[in-house]
Amino acid sequence: MHDGFLASGDFRHKTFLCPAYQRLFAHIEKRLKENNMIDQN
Repeated sequence: MHDGFLASGDFRHKTFLCPAYQRLFAHIEKRLKENNMIDQN
């Protein structure tokens, strides 16, 4: 949201980085689950 707002002045605007952020956070979540650092649900 922050990057979209800076680019357009509108919090609803998505940036080209959104898919990369989604992949990054999915990867982090997977690793945390593999190491039993968060619930598996």
